Amino acid sequence: MMITENKLFNKDYMGNIVYVAIILYLLDIIVLGSGNLAKIGGISTRMIFFAVALIGTLPNVIANIKKYITNKYCIVIGMFFAYLIITAIVGVLNGNNFSFLITDIKGFLNFLIFIPMLYVLDSKEKVLFILKLLLYVLTGMAVVTLLLSLYPLYSKEMQDVVYNFLNDYRLAIINYLYGDVMRVFLHTASRVMFLGFMFALTLVHYEPKRKVLWESCAAVLLTSLFVTYTRSIYLGIFVCFVFFVVTVAKWYKEYAKQYIHSLVRIALGVVVLILILGLLQRENPLKVAVGRCLLAGTSLELLEKNNFEDLDMLDNMEDEIDNLSIRDARKKMAINNIKRSPIFGNGLGVVNDQNGDPIEYFYLDMMSKVGIVGLALFLAPFILATIDIIKNRTKYQIQQRFYSYSCVVGVLLLIVISYFNPCMNTSVGLAIYGMLISSVVVWKINSEKIQ
Repeated sequence: MMITENKLFNKDYMGNIVYVAIILYLLDIIVLGSGNLAKIGGISTRMIFFAVALIGTLPNVIANIKKYITNKYCIVIGMFFAYLIITAIVGVLNGNNFSFLITDIKGFLNFLIFIPMLYVLDSKEKVLFILKLLLYVLTGMAVVTLLLSLYPLYSKEMQDVVYNFLNDYRLAIINYLYGDVMRVFLHTASRVMFLGFMFALTLVHYEPKRKVLWESCAAVLLTSLFVTYTRSIYLGIFVCFVFFVVTVAKWYKEYAKQYIHSLVRIALGVVVLILILGLLQRENPLKVAVGRCLLAGTSLELLEKNNFEDLDMLDNMEDEIDNLSIRDARKKMAINNIKRSPIFGNGLGVVNDQNGDPIEYFYLDMMSKVGIVGLALFLAPFILATIDIIKNRTKYQIQQRFYSYSCVVGVLLLIVISYFNPCMNTSVGLAIYGMLISSVVVWKINSEKIQ
């Protein structure tokens, strides 16, 4: 394929500013975790980049208002925000926790990043630059994850420095599971590394001369997800794999052979990396991963009776049981709140924890507040985008065909893991959601002929 290259930046100076702001916003939320590390005047840098992107988009929105108000994604998301305002009023009238209500609103406001993305992510050059940049950054974060998994091999002084730094700035969770096997979960990057994996597969297809590089990145990213020992991520990868197989067999079958060859090589790379990791940790990481998954499937009553002889490969059994017990209580409380008003919810600010803490079950928490109607409006853009991307795939250039499909699979993982590990109402989850919506629009073709 030969394409006449266009410059990354054009004469739309405001658009260029928005584009840079989006890049900085994405890098900030992926690399800096909770955002406590980088602040200006007490305001996190990501909020500054977010504000610049939104304000910079306003002139374009005003000049092309008809284009935006007739866009079906803008309409559906506008309906969602209108419904949020109604449920906020209901929450105030019901006397719900005001602090939680404000937090709910602030979380979903991150969804507005899709408007700047619709504005500037409209050309092949701009999108592919971000794709590669994110892949390199996520691969770097994956390498950091693997290095942190060797935490027990560090000196005591180094361990203290690393642990305090990660904990103080809420960048990552690291804890022992069994022997020297460490669980490492980067607060934001670990949630989107699977998207990086999909981007690597995208690049394998249209830059086959560098497939060794891209497949190596993919193997490192998958291995880093393995050492999170996060059950929701394992489940999400399984669901995405099933979706991947079905959709490729049905609508992308001409690329099936390439996908299979790449996946086999990547899988071998993951096996080698896990074997090396096991040798360095002097343990069997796979056994620990299986044990932690089995633990989630064991009844709380059985665990509390200490009848877990087959699961004693975990050193932190008491912590695991306490965690499951807290989750179980929160789940029951959320379900009870949902039963009070399942269709429309009880308003923003509903608390589903006896101690007034946030809960892990995003969808149960959300339904208790906005009901089935609110949840349907929130997920509608994903469903619409998936249908559009599959239906219109032949209208896309090959790069957009793979990129848009990668975004669908990447968001699907976030949707799945959010049931247990909420991220769809955070900056990172909603930013990737915004990327999916912007990927639906056919890119501008700047060449006279595409071969």
